[in-house]
Formats: sequence, C-alpha cells, structure tokens
Amino acid sequence: MEPCQQEGRITRIEASVKVITEKVNRVAEDVSVIRANTEAMATKVEEHDRALYGNNGNIGVVAKVVSSVEALEDLKMALRGKGEDPGLIADIRTLMNWMGDWKDERKWINRLLIGLVVAEVFRIIIEIAK
Repeated sequence: MEPCQQEGRITRIEASVKVITEKVNRVAEDVSVIRANTEAMATKVEEHDRALYGNNGNIGVVAKVVSSVEALEDLKMALRGKGEDPGLIADIRTLMNWMGDWKDERKWINRLLIGLVVAEVFRIIIEIAK
C-alpha cells in the first residue's frame, strides 16, 4: 500500500463529493422554488374552489348559475305556459284582442250615445219651439 495512491483516491473522492454536493444544493434550490410555486398554486386553487362552490354560508358561482337557470326556466314557463296552462304571452295576446274588440264596441257605443244626445237636444228644441 502506497500512501500516494491512497492520497490520490481521497483527493478524487473529495472532488467528487464536492461536485455531488453542489449538484444536490442546486437540486435543493430547484425543489424549494417548485415547493413555493406549488404552495402558491394550491392557495389559488383553494380560492377558486371557494369561489366556485362557496364557503361558510357564501353561495358559490356554481350555485348561482344553477339558481339562475332554475329562475330562467320558471320565467320561460310563466311566459310560454305549461301544457294546457296558457302563459303570459297568450294572456297578453288575448287581452290585446279583447282590447281591440272593446275599442270597436266603444266606438259604436260612443256614436250611439252621441246620437241619443243629439236626438234629445233636437227634441228639446222642438218642444221649446211649440
């Protein structure tokens, strides 16, 4: 056993250990950056989850969309009707037709009343003239 060969081996091992240590340190730094980014991402995911599904009594976006869809369906059913039940559109159309007919009837009633008034005025004038 020669001391020179042992010393050379030890020097090479120390150099290799130093290189490995540097590489491990770089990997550790990369892992810490990845960990920080992952924690930030996890926090954002939790915030998005809370926004979507709600938390502590707050209603989330999903629940709001579901209730909006239900409200729109109720509105659609009220406007169009369901089955034999007429909706507001049919009621408005019926009311408009009735109002149109009523205007025509009202026109004839007004003409009749004006005719009666004119006839009564002529009758009074004729009686006064006698």
